[in-house]
Amino acid sequence: IAVPELEASRNLTRLALAPGGGAPAGPEEPLTSDRVTDSYPSVSPDSRRVALVSDTLGHGEVGVLDGDSRRRERLHLPGEDAAQARPVWMPDGRQLLISRSEAGTRSSIWIVAVDGSRAEELLTRTQQGSWTLTPSPDGKLFLYMDAVNGVQQAFAFDLVTRKASQL
Repeated sequence: IAVPELEASRNLTRLALAPGGGAPAGPEEPLTSDRVTDSYPSVSPDSRRVALVSDTLGHGEVGVLDGDSRRRERLHLPGEDAAQARPVWMPDGRQLLISRSEAGTRSSIWIVAVDGSRAEELLTRTQQGSWTLTPSPDGKLFLYMDAVNGVQQAFAFDLVTRKASQL
């Protein structure tokens, strides 16, 4: 019996750009090289770290990669999930917004301190799938999309009042 097998990886590379951003300023530099799928990269505000989702342990989990040392630290969220996706840096560079799919038909948005000191669930919904998240420049709110009567709508979530409003 012959069985085809696909072994593939998706790794991150860094490419320095020339002034103006229109051309490379050197060769690509590999940041990861494992036999894993690294996805959803988000560069920190200081450009020194990259938050990413990696399936090193089987399902997608968020970690932070230091661009200089190549050291990778996994973020630990409480409870269990089916996958984590789309980490996005908050402007302070100390927190991430993370989309999380849970077992069954539930997904949520979390805010997580990169140093591991805090992880808080902000929103939930009764359908799976990742959320597209965009924090405001001042870090006081974030925008996200969600379906209302089958139509995608834009919402703002105020991080001070912990309330969402449809835009």
